Amino acid sequence: MASVAELKKSFFAEIDKVGNREDLEKLRVKYLGREKRILTAVLRSLDGMPLAKRKELGPQAQELKREAEKLLSNRNGGSAN
Repeated sequence: MASVAELKKSFFAEIDKVGNREDLEKLRVKYLGREKRILTAVLRSLDGMPLAKRKELGPQAQELKREAEKLLSNRNGGSAN
């Protein structure tokens, strides 16, 4: 599984290439969708990790989720999904 830093780098690279709302929605689903999506999978995998690792990765993953949601919302004209 990719590190949170790698996921962040990948997300920022992909969002810079988004040209329309359809692509923006695809990116949102890819990273934030409920079923088998990149960031969702990272967050769900925390449960099976040792406590020290959860304390390290949990806040990083949550911060990336907040950043991604904010960027996606801003790119979508601030409208809620």
